[in-house]
Amino acid sequence: MRVAEWRADAVVPEPEHHSLVCVGFGRDVPRWGSHLVAYYDNEVKVRAARELPPQRVAHRAEFVELVMSEGRGSVLEIGSGPGRDGQGFTDAGLAYVGVDLSPVAVAHCRSLGLQAVVASVLRLPFRN
Repeated sequence: MRVAEWRADAVVPEPEHHSLVCVGFGRDVPRWGSHLVAYYDNEVKVRAARELPPQRVAHRAEFVELVMSEGRGSVLEIGSGPGRDGQGFTDAGLAYVGVDLSPVAVAHCRSLGLQAVVASVLRLPFRN
């Protein structure tokens, strides 16, 4: 699998494989458990209303350019939050799936028309 890691502060391409995974901010579910989920559930409205910093938008644009230059058309974001970056990816023409521990964040993503699922990076609900 080809993995290009995207974070709010960097674009880090990895060597040759097939698909692409956009890694946001993965969570250690066993350690934090339900407390982490409750925290992010409570943060969704605040985060959704907050404007993204210009540097983050610029890094996302670099990542989109990298993905497109490699002929890839989809992004899987781990830690989708309220979908602010997901919207940027779909606005750029990429197919998008977001994964988040927070059911409230996933519901918010879906309300924006984004495909999103409640899951942990440690137990992704996909076959491949």
